[in-house]
Amino acid sequence: MSTPTFSIVRPPPPSTASAPLSHIPITIPGSTIPTEDLSVRARGTLLSTTGSTRVLTATVAGVITRVNKLVMVRPLRAKYIPETGDVVIGRVTDLAGRRWRLDVNAARHAILLLSAVNLPGGIQRRRTYQDELNMRAFFTEGDLVSAEVQEQWDDGCVALHTRSLRYGKLSGGTFVPVQPELVKRAKKHFHRLDCGVHAILGNNGYIFLAERAEKEGGATTPEMRKMVARVRNAVLALDTEFIAIGPDTIMSVYDASIEEGVELRDMTRPDITAKICEGARSMRAAA
Repeated sequence: MSTPTFSIVRPPPPSTASAPLSHIPITIPGSTIPTEDLSVRARGTLLSTTGSTRVLTATVAGVITRVNKLVMVRPLRAKYIPETGDVVIGRVTDLAGRRWRLDVNAARHAILLLSAVNLPGGIQRRRTYQDELNMRAFFTEGDLVSAEVQEQWDDGCVALHTRSLRYGKLSGGTFVPVQPELVKRAKKHFHRLDCGVHAILGNNGYIFLAERAEKEGGATTPEMRKMVARVRNAVLALDTEFIAIGPDTIMSVYDASIEEGVELRDMTRPDITAKICEGARSMRAAA
């Protein structure tokens, strides 16, 4: 009887596709972060002391960032962090005490004071008790509101204002939530896209699409509603592929879907999404 033979097959070498990312200091919750004695903890970390030993631990999954002695962990996916001057879209959750509370996709709700909104007719005067009783005539629970971040208070709350005519209640359109880090801060966040759809790109990742601006009014057509639906699916495709969202990338995906003959219902399919986002991806890579 012949002796059986065995062959040893070595596994292929690991792929080097992730080699360019190997230098990025990524951590997970509970991991210890190497620090110096004089390091100062910041967001995303927890400092504990055992005897004379100081241990810095990550509380979120993200990238370790060091600025001089400051050590923080930037989460890979996080809530919106407001900054003064940001254009945001919020949904009213409740109102009381001469103020509205809005969900702006941040860690805490934002505050819109009665004194920070325009009165009907643009009248400039002090707000009265009667104005407080009529607050629901301005905004009520569930309303979408475009506003600007006015200031950040010491307790972490954010104050908004709608004193400009371009801000206010939003209706007659489509609300699309995306990852806030995909909407970059820019000089202009109110756009009329080349296809005719009006878009408000909130820094907080809330996007509003409408057939026309609020002040234009008028009836809408089925063709225009299909345009809005296609723009919406283009935004969702960019969000899925984690590509920065702006007027140029939205129209790139929009035009690609038409050129490829993609139906509205198929634009969010994974295989189709990757295909129609190729132009937008190369556009951002070139930038």
